[in-house]
Amino acid sequence: MKRSIKSLIGFTIGATDGEIGKVKEFFFDDEAWTVRYLVVETGSWLFGRKVLISPMALLTPDWERNIFPVNLTMEQVKNSPAIDTDRPVSRQQELELYAHYPWGSYWGSGFYAGGMHLPVSMYDKLLKDEDQTSKKEVSDDQHLRSSDVVTGYSINATDGEIGKADDFLIDDSNWKIEFLVIDTGSWLNEKKVLISPNWINEVKWESSEV
Repeated sequence: MKRSIKSLIGFTIGATDGEIGKVKEFFFDDEAWTVRYLVVETGSWLFGRKVLISPMALLTPDWERNIFPVNLTMEQVKNSPAIDTDRPVSRQQELELYAHYPWGSYWGSGFYAGGMHLPVSMYDKLLKDEDQTSKKEVSDDQHLRSSDVVTGYSINATDGEIGKADDFLIDDSNWKIEFLVIDTGSWLNEKKVLISPNWINEVKWESSEV
């Protein structure tokens, strides 16, 4: 089923032994247009820290009560690598996250693409190799984007501006972004239209234009 990203903000994340926090925003990758992380605000129990939770951790959602149960404990979340979600998330930080949690990674080839949870010693070796062979990708080539930040981007047709990105529609079976919801403003009587990511020629991240 298609779900609006905005409708999922504020959902409770329920660990196996308590409440972790509330969904604040989502990080998606701009190549596959798929949600990779839920950004969760933990509240007072973890001093308001924000943590990243992969959709791979989700159990069957309770859509009526706005709850995302996850197969994690509060202790696992508490001990997870500290990542500043207000700054770009590097591939190295993601590697540390995937070393902590039993999730398969979504990128690359070989070990990473296979969805394997590696022993720490093997992880350290692969991380070192990744640093040596893909240093530019780890430090500079960012593909994770915030749903909050991209909301408001200008959407431009070949002959003028259509409107602003107002929301996203995702497929709740695979977390893929199926459509951007565009607020057309006054030129189309406030009508909202859907634009598929497949129709996008280019995103100018520096100037917030699609």
